[in-house]
Amino acid sequence: MKKLLEKTYSEIGSNIAFAEAKNGALITLNTAIIALSSGLVFTGGISLHYRWLFAIFAVLMILPLTISLFSFSAALGDEWTIIKRINKAVEKNRSINDSPLNYPPKYMSFEYIHFNLTTPEKYLEAIGSNIDSVLPNSLKYQLAIQIIALSRVAYRKFALFNLAIKLELIILIASILVSVVVLMLKLFGC
Repeated sequence: MKKLLEKTYSEIGSNIAFAEAKNGALITLNTAIIALSSGLVFTGGISLHYRWLFAIFAVLMILPLTISLFSFSAALGDEWTIIKRINKAVEKNRSINDSPLNYPPKYMSFEYIHFNLTTPEKYLEAIGSNIDSVLPNSLKYQLAIQIIALSRVAYRKFALFNLAIKLELIILIASILVSVVVLMLKLFGC
């Protein structure tokens, strides 16, 4: 039982590191895009229409950058409205049959722990531990608390990354479409 708890703790820690790397890469990409767009706005050689497009694009790219930066804050989860909305959306999509007994312990993802196993007692019961024999100051109980807390952190980091990347893709696609329309208007003399 102790090995399972330690393995789960380690896996969730790895998920957090992966989520932080993804958010860090997105921050780097967004910063480079904003710098490039800003540079094009302030240098000569492009028309005024495109300068405005690049300026608007640079300002819009600040939104996914900010969301990715929020993923590095120390909050554990549900304080922000956006996280509450994400939680509600995921809960609506969950199956009614999702119970700890339907999943062997090795298949419990941090999302599953975050939504279903919100107390150390529930978590320990789900992995087959006798709750009556586990004291609140025991290593099992403390690891269960840490696993629940880390699953919240991991879920929050992945949720913010997913939100930022979706917003970024929408901005990129919209910017490309607007650029094509402006180019077509310019080509046809409108």
